[in-house]
Amino acid sequence: MTLRPTQSSIFSMVKSGILRNQARLTGAQEMLSSGKRISRASDDPTASAKSLSLRGHLASLERYRAAGVGAQPSMQLAASSLEQGSSIISDMKSLILQGMNGTLSEDDRSSLAADLRVQLDELLDVANTRFNGEALFAGAQTSGQAFAKTSAGFTYQGGGAAQSIETGRGVRTPTLVTGQEVFARFEYSGVSFSGLTGIGEGVRANEGAGFEYLTLRHDATTGAPGAGVVLAHGGAEDTILGAHTLTIDGAAGTVSLDGGGPLAIPQATDPDFTDFVVTNEHGAEVHLDFSAYTGGSSASTLTGEGSISIDGVNFTTLTLTETDLQLIDKGGSVLHVDTTAVHRAGVELVSFDGAANIFDSILGAVEDLENGDSLRPDELATRLEMRLGEIERNHDNLLQSVAVLGARLENIEGTLGRLDGVAMQVTQHLSQVEDADLASVVMDASQAEQSMQLAQMAGSRLMQNTLLNFLR
Repeated sequence: MTLRPTQSSIFSMVKSGILRNQARLTGAQEMLSSGKRISRASDDPTASAKSLSLRGHLASLERYRAAGVGAQPSMQLAASSLEQGSSIISDMKSLILQGMNGTLSEDDRSSLAADLRVQLDELLDVANTRFNGEALFAGAQTSGQAFAKTSAGFTYQGGGAAQSIETGRGVRTPTLVTGQEVFARFEYSGVSFSGLTGIGEGVRANEGAGFEYLTLRHDATTGAPGAGVVLAHGGAEDTILGAHTLTIDGAAGTVSLDGGGPLAIPQATDPDFTDFVVTNEHGAEVHLDFSAYTGGSSASTLTGEGSISIDGVNFTTLTLTETDLQLIDKGGSVLHVDTTAVHRAGVELVSFDGAANIFDSILGAVEDLENGDSLRPDELATRLEMRLGEIERNHDNLLQSVAVLGARLENIEGTLGRLDGVAMQVTQHLSQVEDADLASVVMDASQAEQSMQLAQMAGSRLMQNTLLNFLR
């Protein structure tokens, strides 16, 4: 018996063939229009998962790249600002060197001090440079200022860590430098004294930063000058501390202290006859009243009694035998001093070497030039030299910071190049996963179209439904 396919089965076969080829053609057309092999996850689940992973990697690379590009302007401004700061410091060092000239008048020094104050403000502005509202040299504390002037001097108010950006998974690259690194790096190396009073360093370790002032006060002078000469004002204006030898030579008509240059004994007509100042080679003074001078000669010992303070308020009596006297100020500085060589009263400058920021150092030089402690030219020069040493150290640190910023900028450039290279590789890999082979897709589309046309033609011939064909 001959089996004949029914019209229903023929229709189903024709329809299935047409739909299959139409789907194939539609898929090929989608690939041609989008250029992508995968339009939906169902097209290739394995490839789709890989594509999502690669796209996530690309997004991370772009985020790292954006961070690097965004950091460059602030880094460039920081480097430019520090170069400006270096120029300001060089000008200030020149002014301080001028101030060390012993032939300058008080007005000359005051003029230098005024110029230094202006430049100090300019340098402070550099340290507090802002970019897009954020302090460049304040570390992570970008909302406030890097440095501020307080009653204790200039203090760093920023964070301890430099700003950084993420340039890889778990990798952070520093961008800027902190103001502490640039203007206030701590490199403590010991204690030094200006040498005004003869005080020295004690035995135990010291603790502090910046500069301190030791006030050695003359409290009384004991002993009699001799030859009818008496202490003017009872010795209240003397500056000697410890034992000193006063020599009055009636034959030569001179008076001297501790072998210092002899001075001519004043005459009754001299304006300083009743308050004649005799100074030794170290600047220690004795005030003498010659109104009852008998004309004779004498050699006597005058002893200055005194006390010492690190805060100018609380004083400790000096025996001048202390080799390790401890002094503590309200700011927490601890200083141990040797008083055995002290010979005069005065304000002694103490430097915690390597622990003074540049702003305090410059401000100290300004105050020295204003000569608030009535320093002699050589004493002033010694103080300015101490300040200059700290300024030079901080200037070197600033220049190192400029170099560090340059290296970090170069590092960011290199990182951007590396990120671009990796992104290109990932993009190529993603293209291999997602992109369609257009040549093969065109061929596949052409074949699908031809197959569909053939299916349509075959179907039309198979499905001729006239009564004559049915009865055949």
